[in-house]
Amino acid sequence: MVLGLDLGLACTGWALLAGRTGEAEPVGAQSGVLRPHKLRGGERLKWFWEELEALVEGAQVTEVAIEDYVLGQARRNPRTLASSAELGGVARAVAGGVPTRLWGPGAWRKQVFGRDVGKEEGVAEARIRWGYVARYADEVEARCIARASWERGAP
Repeated sequence: MVLGLDLGLACTGWALLAGRTGEAEPVGAQSGVLRPHKLRGGERLKWFWEELEALVEGAQVTEVAIEDYVLGQARRNPRTLASSAELGGVARAVAGGVPTRLWGPGAWRKQVFGRDVGKEEGVAEARIRWGYVARYADEVEARCIARASWERGAP
């Protein structure tokens, strides 16, 4: 099972894709978002840790796929870079010894769509190709990030 994460300070998308990596299609998927609302600093990190632990508990996660928090945040808002990196560190710590793959935004989009696409175009294309529908784009992107690692196979 691959856990995909689209990390964000206000909203983190997550997805669990089941099935053997490299198969034609995943056999099952769950996804959602984690929204810490007004939590900041250490409170947010503790909350995020607990939420991720609850997600992976019993899920038999074999890989964690994360959009590279350094690349994504450095472009959008350099001031939040350290906080985003902390979330990535929490995700890697919760995963324990499970292999983690960091995907640059363009890399995972090229893997699943065959080309780099913008956020809105990617969400629309994921809906058409695989029926991914969600309230938040972060959830759809987490499914696509998980799918990129699932398609690529073991790290």
